[in-house]
Amino acid sequence: MKLAVLKERRPGEARVAASLDMVKKFAGLGVEVAIEAGAGAGSGIADGAFAAAGATLALHPAPARFSRCAARRWKGRGRSTSWR
Repeated sequence: MKLAVLKERRPGEARVAASLDMVKKFAGLGVEVAIEAGAGAGSGIADGAFAAAGATLALHPAPARFSRCAARRWKGRGRSTSWR
């Protein structure tokens, strides 16, 4: 299974969709976690920290490894939520 964590595109958004603990847990379970380079910058998490936790870094938001991910970005607005 593969899991992609993309960098937020909304101006002023500092959150990242994955914590280092989450990456460690999923990597430990055999999940291939790919993090877009710079995804954690707004939260103060360096790319190297994600790599040390077991993630693969991707320089672009949509490389081939993201095309067959089991889950992608979740977008929620109040009570209405949807998958992108």
